[in-house]
Amino acid sequence: MDQPSNDQMPAAGWRADALAAVAHLEGQDVPPGVAAALRILASALAAPDDLPAQAWPALTEKAQVHGTVFEPGTSTRTVVEEAVRYYLFEQQPPRVASRASVLDRFGAQVGALTSSKPEGGA
Repeated sequence: MDQPSNDQMPAAGWRADALAAVAHLEGQDVPPGVAAALRILASALAAPDDLPAQAWPALTEKAQVHGTVFEPGTSTRTVVEEAVRYYLFEQQPPRVASRASVLDRFGAQVGALTSSKPEGGA
């Protein structure tokens, strides 16, 4: 069988998924800083993995991807890789289902509040 090995398939798959997510977010109404970060992320994801170290500048300020904080001097490649890992983690079916159930419960609570009779009526 001429199928790629397991460690070859995910590399192309996650990169395509992450680029699709960035493309989707670029079409949204996002603040200018977020739009600039998305452009940088898209160019980094489109670049080959074997870029020389100098192509990835070091952070000059602290940065955070969800709960992970990166200190100044950290390679921006590390930040991008963590962002991709976090994106993949959030796309796991149990995580997606959890978000849906939270939204359903919140919607039910809001619906109950808006359909209840106002207090102090005549």
